[in-house]
Amino acid sequence: GIDKDWNYINENSIRISGLPYGKYQLHIKGQAHNGQWSKNELIIPIVVLKPFYLRWWFILGIALLLIVAVIYFFRYRTKKLLKSKLALEKTVGERTEQLKNSLAEKDVLLKEIHHRVKNNLQVISSLLELQSGSIEDENAKAALTEGQNRVKSIALIHQKLYQHDNLAAIEINNFIPELYQQVASVFAKKGQEIVSDFTIPGKDIDIDTAVPLGLMLNELLTNSFKYAFDINRENILKINIQTTGDGQFVMTYYDNGPGLPAGTAL
Repeated sequence: GIDKDWNYINENSIRISGLPYGKYQLHIKGQAHNGQWSKNELIIPIVVLKPFYLRWWFILGIALLLIVAVIYFFRYRTKKLLKSKLALEKTVGERTEQLKNSLAEKDVLLKEIHHRVKNNLQVISSLLELQSGSIEDENAKAALTEGQNRVKSIALIHQKLYQHDNLAAIEINNFIPELYQQVASVFAKKGQEIVSDFTIPGKDIDIDTAVPLGLMLNELLTNSFKYAFDINRENILKINIQTTGDGQFVMTYYDNGPGLPAGTAL
């Protein structure tokens, strides 16, 4: 099935190469010196074995080896990724702990700053109080008292700041009633009946807003106690704060005092 014609050779040996695997028959016949060919042929069966890399056991072995290699690769890759993940988690944990420590140190520092500012303001307030004790002029003494009250209002803000979890803001619904009590302790007259009504949202305000708000309320409350409230009647004080949609708020302040004299220029 390979050669269609006879091959003539003059040697006494035969070399065959490059046969595909399978079964063949080699036909041989000889020629005498007179040129006559032999009547019978010598038939030799030839079997070319299948190469080992084409045998089923080799293919199966290669497939199993490939599967094992893939499994090993994925296990190695998974183990490496897990190791990298653990290392990353450790690094993140260490950095997180460092950040927590830094934030804790920052909080302690800010609390200490607010506490020291509050203490220094109280020292100033005490000095003003001592100074007012040696002044006989009532107008000068009243001015010192009002200045002392302004300092106390700022001190109250810093006190609220280091007492609050958020060191950058204070709770306005707690700050305003305490500021009212602080002003009342200085200016309220004995026997005065004051009905206070505070409608204040539970909102935090930053120190940049709290300081001017505290000073403004301090002036309003001082004026109410000095000029609006009377011992002989019921005194009403209302503070209403409403938040707007843009993050701002509107404050309404009301007392039932007589108001400004007629003809007062504003």
